[in-house]
Amino acid sequence: MGGVGLFYFAGHGIEVGGVNYLIPSDIRVSNQKYIPYKSTPLNPIIEMMNETGKRLNIAILDACRENPFTSTRNNKRGGLASFSASGTFVAYSAESGKLAEDGSGNLSPFAESFIKELDRPQTIERLFKNVRTDVHTKTGGKQTPETKNLIMGDFYFKLPEEIVGSSPTMTKRNQTMTGTNVTSSEVKRSKHRIYVSTTPENARVRILNIKPKYVDGIDLKTNKALVEVTKSGYKKYLKWHRNLKDEAVISVELEEIVGSSPTMTKTAVTSSRVERSQNVWIDNSTKLMWQNQPFTAEDKKHYDNNTNGGRTLDWNLAVKYCKDLELDGYLDWRLPEKDELKTLLTPSKNGWLYIKEPFVKNTEVLKGGKYNYFSTWTNTKYNGSSSLSWVVYFHDGDGYWYYRHSSSSYVVCVRDL
Repeated sequence: MGGVGLFYFAGHGIEVGGVNYLIPSDIRVSNQKYIPYKSTPLNPIIEMMNETGKRLNIAILDACRENPFTSTRNNKRGGLASFSASGTFVAYSAESGKLAEDGSGNLSPFAESFIKELDRPQTIERLFKNVRTDVHTKTGGKQTPETKNLIMGDFYFKLPEEIVGSSPTMTKRNQTMTGTNVTSSEVKRSKHRIYVSTTPENARVRILNIKPKYVDGIDLKTNKALVEVTKSGYKKYLKWHRNLKDEAVISVELEEIVGSSPTMTKTAVTSSRVERSQNVWIDNSTKLMWQNQPFTAEDKKHYDNNTNGGRTLDWNLAVKYCKDLELDGYLDWRLPEKDELKTLLTPSKNGWLYIKEPFVKNTEVLKGGKYNYFSTWTNTKYNGSSSLSWVVYFHDGDGYWYYRHSSSSYVVCVRDL
């Protein structure tokens, strides 16, 4: 139990009848029907790795080679097909169903890039992203590695120096450990230290809830950090990280900005002040920032028809909508709890709703129609039931339990300041 499993294969990989097969480079098969007898199916290997109980399993397959036979399924030539890899990180040397180059030297382009990146302290996700970029460039766009990632937490083949402890088994000259997970007890902890790894590497990092300037391995003296990462040409990252362990390693990958949006207003954030923009409203009394974008006629149409679309969604889609929301440079939006959403209620009506004034204008389009209601989802679930969640009714100042899967309501997301 525990530990990390690693499977690396370089050779030929093809699909026959929907089954992935690995063929060693020194094996010759003259007919497709002999493949099951002279090769090894891939999926059972992955399944057996998952059955070992290890906390992480990694499969690296430099095996998307040309299939010399005609597929019985689609009459196309291709390499390994995609498969389910629950609990495993799988790296392909090329996109599933496509071919990979052998290269002109002793190693393939994929293997060369992988070996080069192994010596850098970075998460496994970042490592293979760099491999993908390098291989794509080397092959002129003909080959693009891909990954399947269903693991939790961060994994390093080589730990950053800032979190390497003084254990005699880990020295400055030998910090590479096969299967190093930053939660392992093998790493000596220093209480409340934080290391922020960024892509691109030269991005600016600030911890906004402490006064000292950020340096790698800084002692927070607290178990939470408001991390801000910025770089010109990229969207700002700003997120609270709470309940941090004694040694925290946070990986941040910034999203590059393509063009500019006229609806976005620059938001300046400091530890004590957040300036308002047209897309959000800040309630200083509750220290919450609310999504306050205009609703649309299409949202209203979906509401009257009890269908999903826009900001009218069932509960599960509402949770996902807030989780995926990127608004004014913030990525940590969520569905509000019942008591949080009720703070937007007012004793008397503002227009047609019992709602605080900043929201009135953006909800006017929802007035009237088949249902003259404004009900919004909360994250509060009914005790003893997995199918009911609370909605707040701003048209009458009340609230009810709604069925999550069969009912659609409006969505207003929130984030902590």
